[in-house]
Amino acid sequence: MVDGSILPSELISSNALSSARSYGVSFVLNGYLYYVGGQISGGANNTVSYAQLNNNGTIGPWTNDSTSLPATKQGAAAVVANGYAYIIGGSETSSSFFDTS
Repeated sequence: MVDGSILPSELISSNALSSARSYGVSFVLNGYLYYVGGQISGGANNTVSYAQLNNNGTIGPWTNDSTSLPATKQGAAAVVANGYAYIIGGSETSSSFFDTS
């Protein structure tokens, strides 16, 4: 919120991702919150999920995009520039690599 106040937790946590994930990367782009990749049940995944950020500060329902990352990612970083999101680095299950998606 603009005034620095914190929203009640029931407004912030009212919508959950379709599956529990950790070590994913999140970013905001064009009014949507994205959560990309992460770890599910011990392995990295390539899912791209997004939810609209509503004017009242709440998060809309999460949707899994029909397009996924070209490779599984966990522990990556994200940069947003000029209307594009760049997913950088991260690792697949046990092998590390440093590319951009």
